[in-house]
Amino acid sequence: MSPFVYLDTTTLTTVTVADSTTVQKVPPLLLGGQPRFLTPWGNRITTYFGNLGHVPFDHIAYYPIQVDTTSTYDRVGIGVVANNASLTRTFTYDIGLYSNNNGYPGDRLTDFGSVTVDNTIGASSRLITISQQLTANTIYWLAMGVTTDDPTTQPYGFTPYLASLLGDFKNMKGSNIGQSSPSSTAPAGLVFVEQFGTYGGTLPASAAGTPALGLCGYPLIGLRRSA
Repeated sequence: MSPFVYLDTTTLTTVTVADSTTVQKVPPLLLGGQPRFLTPWGNRITTYFGNLGHVPFDHIAYYPIQVDTTSTYDRVGIGVVANNASLTRTFTYDIGLYSNNNGYPGDRLTDFGSVTVDNTIGASSRLITISQQLTANTIYWLAMGVTTDDPTTQPYGFTPYLASLLGDFKNMKGSNIGQSSPSSTAPAGLVFVEQFGTYGGTLPASAAGTPALGLCGYPLIGLRRSA
């Protein structure tokens, strides 16, 4: 995209000013609105496991995120892309924000609350109203804790159909995020995961020191900047 703004000369009109000079009247420039939504780095996907499902087991996933301008956000949440008629359980998604601790999730800064999805929910955004400032050039970690009301059977085909991520985060490739030996080419992971299969529904005050890497099948978390 060009970094320049061009004037559409076809919209120019003329006007006679006080000294009888005829001049061209320049119309106002219409600039496109700036996007308000911020998401972790990763390739957004619409299909995974053939049915838009995500990792079904109770767990916490941590997503690195960073902004280049200090800004305040008023919504956080997930996107349901379609109804899953096969879903027999209610899934709860606890969302929070953590500090960075030498390339790993650190202390909990904010517990934003939770959203739920069951088989009555179709394509929609499941959002929480927040007021959260993010400081420029500071690494944060968005956390998502996933639980269900029946953790005994968790097949992949029976999770909500959510917008998901696949790939490597820019912050986790060629940097100190989760890598003792940074590499610009080796897969570096998508999220950090802890309490896999044991998460009970409360985001911890501090993340585990060295959580495991998760590579795929994790829902997208979105933040909306205040207007």
